[in-house]
Amino acid sequence: MFITTNWFQIFHPLKIYILISLIIFLIKFKKKDETELQIVVILFLAVIHESITSYFFYIQKPISYITSIYICINFILWIKLLIKVFHLKDMTILLIFYSSFVLINLLFFEGIESFNYNSFLLGTIIYVGLFAYQNYRLIKNENFELFKTKNYLYLTSPILLFIGLSLMFAFKNKSLNSIEIFKNVSLYMLICYFVNFICYSLIILIKINNNKKT
Repeated sequence: MFITTNWFQIFHPLKIYILISLIIFLIKFKKKDETELQIVVILFLAVIHESITSYFFYIQKPISYITSIYICINFILWIKLLIKVFHLKDMTILLIFYSSFVLINLLFFEGIESFNYNSFLLGTIIYVGLFAYQNYRLIKNENFELFKTKNYLYLTSPILLFIGLSLMFAFKNKSLNSIEIFKNVSLYMLICYFVNFICYSLIILIKINNNKKT
């Protein structure tokens, strides 16, 4: 009996694009810049995740729990970056709350054998909610200087990714996500590729633009 390997899942373009994003970002990377250091960690983590899932696809093992753990760490890194850029204090309890929710959800509710939709949705609510509220405060206080900084722009890069995938995950409807838009291209695949491409492209463009200024 022969096992069919899905090579597209192992080497699909998004995985390659994420790796390219990391390589480009490392050009003129400033180790002393805490924001850039955290972005590098986020990109490196994404590359590691994609590499592990590719291997798991190759050996035909489930990737749900790997992806669920990655989601938790990814959201924590982005939320920590948001807290740093907006100079928020006493937010450790928020990170502890989210981490605890993810762990409990992984062990007792959605489990390790299925994708943890609720963990992704809560992460999106926390990140987008904090981002929107802090923007409201800046506009209310007529403090527009932060909007011009690269640190603020980096915070905008994952928003479409978080919201776009959350809208897909909120329904938890596999038949909806598997609707074929084009030949062999499902609705989920189309949205997933689009929002990820936007996210990593923004990170690259912000970095390149900042390199030109320095």
